[in-house]
Amino acid sequence: MKQLQFKNTFQDDSFFNIARINPDPDPGVPATYEPHSHDYYVIIVITSGEGMHKIDFNAYPIRPGSIFFISPHQVHQVVEEDTHQGFVIAFNREFLIHSNISKHFLDHINLFRQYGESPPLSPAAEVMGSLVKHCTEMERCFRERSEFRYQALGSYLKLFLIECHAICELSGSHVNQTLDNAISTISAFKDMVEEKITIWHKASQYAEALHISPNYLNKLNREYMNTSTKEYLQNRLVLAAKRRLLTSPASVKEIAYDLGFQDPSHLSKMFRTCTGTSISEFRASLKA
Repeated sequence: MKQLQFKNTFQDDSFFNIARINPDPDPGVPATYEPHSHDYYVIIVITSGEGMHKIDFNAYPIRPGSIFFISPHQVHQVVEEDTHQGFVIAFNREFLIHSNISKHFLDHINLFRQYGESPPLSPAAEVMGSLVKHCTEMERCFRERSEFRYQALGSYLKLFLIECHAICELSGSHVNQTLDNAISTISAFKDMVEEKITIWHKASQYAEALHISPNYLNKLNREYMNTSTKEYLQNRLVLAAKRRLLTSPASVKEIAYDLGFQDPSHLSKMFRTCTGTSISEFRASLKA
């Protein structure tokens, strides 16, 4: 897996960075970046330029006014049709602690998705203007290096995220206790999958760790994510295999063992069931 392509991201600060995309007025040559992943959160704000952004094998158009949210370990690739301008914001889990932003908050704004569709936001021009102002305030605060800069950066970032959250069409503003508990359980399940997917492949293992029955976990997943627990785990394993096939020359057998399969044929069968194609056909398509 190619990670941390931008090695200088946290050179000036260990927890946070904000930088302008192509600040030079000379537009230069449009760039195509290699597929890669990060172990931190990334927000890409596009103010000008067009192209394509591939996130975990889903392609989304880049247009002026697009905002992308990349979770840790998602594989993504930016292909410019013309030179982009805007901002890239990067922060890691340590920044969340220093700025008093809770993981609960990030989960509930529903912008960073570890798995599944990750389409960009396309706010109205007035809202986009407000979001760009938050970016410039974060940039100013980041440069000043004041004593309480993490708290200030966290405040600006939360305002930015809250405004983005308001754009999303979610389930409604009123969240009762039952719904809140359900969302918390699903969030805990998704976090656990990201941590344990290479060693736990069965729904019962996650249900036991969450102290609920497999049937109840399956009910929650069907109601709130429109998928069964088994389907969610299988698709997450297939995504992990796709990420490795894209970024690693490892053999299918090596990838299967890395993902916790004792028999590589089980991965091959699951891959074909979920995608309708074989692993070898998928790998060949990446080279086409």
